[in-house]
Amino acid sequence: MPVVIVVLIAVVVIMLVVGAVVVIMLVVGAVIVVIMLVVLAVAVVIVVVDVLLVVIAVVSLTAIMIAFVMALVVIAAIVVVTVVLIAAVVSGVAAAVILVVFVVVVFVDTFVAIIVVVVVARNSKATFD
Repeated sequence: MPVVIVVLIAVVVIMLVVGAVVVIMLVVGAVIVVIMLVVLAVAVVIVVVDVLLVVIAVVSLTAIMIAFVMALVVIAAIVVVTVVLIAAVVSGVAAAVILVVFVVVVFVDTFVAIIVVVVVARNSKATFD
């Protein structure tokens, strides 16, 4: 019986550790989502500022200045799109990793639980005697 108790304690500890890892992964995922939202918010702000710059440029500036501002707008737009795409890919990869880890954890937990049940059943005098 002491072997069974040791195995059970080990399983509980493993499950707690695995649970903690999953929680940490979920927190990391949440942080990544927040970062994504911040990036998107910044992107929106930049786009709004760009539009305002274009309006101001068209209303008050010379043709050379308009061309310069438009070039800045295009560069800013390219940068924003690139950053958003990179953030999307990173968060997508993170989400995929979290999902895979979660599925593996569930399978491992199930497998360990089955092993524990079998070990307990084998070592129990009440069941096999």
